[in-house]
Amino acid sequence: MIHDGDNSLLIMAYDLLFLDTDRWHLLNQRLRQALNLQPHQVLTNFSHTHAAPRISRWAYLDNPDLAYIDRIEEASIAAAKEAAKNCVKVTAEVGEATSTLPVSRRRYDPVTKTTLFLSTDDEPTYNYIPFLLLRAESGQVVSLLFSVSCHPSMMYENIVSADYPGPAVRLLNEKYNTNGATFLQGAGGDSKPRTIARPDEWKRGDWADVEATGKIAADAVIAAIETGTTTVASGLLRTALTETELPLQPPPDAATLDTIIYNPQTRVEKRLWASEFYYRLTLTGKLPAAVPLTVYGATLGDIFRIIAIPGEIVAEHASLVRTHFNSGITMTLGYTNGTPIYIPCDRQIPYGGYEVDSSWEYHWPSDLAPGIDGRISAAVKELQAQLAI
Repeated sequence: MIHDGDNSLLIMAYDLLFLDTDRWHLLNQRLRQALNLQPHQVLTNFSHTHAAPRISRWAYLDNPDLAYIDRIEEASIAAAKEAAKNCVKVTAEVGEATSTLPVSRRRYDPVTKTTLFLSTDDEPTYNYIPFLLLRAESGQVVSLLFSVSCHPSMMYENIVSADYPGPAVRLLNEKYNTNGATFLQGAGGDSKPRTIARPDEWKRGDWADVEATGKIAADAVIAAIETGTTTVASGLLRTALTETELPLQPPPDAATLDTIIYNPQTRVEKRLWASEFYYRLTLTGKLPAAVPLTVYGATLGDIFRIIAIPGEIVAEHASLVRTHFNSGITMTLGYTNGTPIYIPCDRQIPYGGYEVDSSWEYHWPSDLAPGIDGRISAAVKELQAQLAI
């Protein structure tokens, strides 16, 4: 919880995949009611670890663990109240590390003209690790927020793990004698850790891989802090939000959905998807034509800002947001305040691949249409106007 004059910002970070949008709205509402906050004063970021209890209907694989979600909400409210009660005066320092930890998982095969789920250095990644360091008047580190743009998807055992963000947080806490190190997921939708990349496959990560990967992230942040490259962020805390929507491509008709439903060769999850939208089409006569998004912004003075986009955003989105600011530190977050859909950039759409073709897993009738980049840019410009940055 950050207080500055009449404004406040609650940042909640979760080592979880993501919540369904409707359940996220309920969590957000309860947090705001508990602390008397406005919608633009709450950011909930999910690390997107793949080794966590199931809390969404993603991919039609199973039902969420509702009792566990209730526990998450109760713990969230308790933690937020505790944070608000124990605020101390701090000085804010901002900085940015770099790391080649992320590697793209979108390898294009010119022979088959398909995008494969394999590593490649021919596609961009977002290698910046922005951070916000908060020190008490004594110099003690109270909190260290840092963002890496890379999937925490190394562990696939039947276990609960924060994946590589866990060791990264632990190492930073140990280094600065604090419990306030906090991982925030950036634009990691199309990348995985380079430590598990192999020429023709992804290594199934083990604990040593997770530890080594977390250390890479932590060491990068430590190096940036220890070399004295941070800058004091002064000025008012300002927060804002703006609405946009991302159009979908034309949806399938009833006949197409019916064919999918009754095709025994189609995977069960895709048949469930077709059944859902066949029913909705029969009931209402129409299907969703766009995905609504609420884009969030926060700034400390003119030197540090957060731009948060709900959804699984990709590296080029963070680079796009970065072009809107000539100076200072920009922390672009995905997986924040809901994760309704995978959001590829316009350049990726003609090449297909998982990030482009997986909208059905998020319970949408079709994939996103081109025009994504322009709408994100317009949302950032609107936030710039509201925040005067």
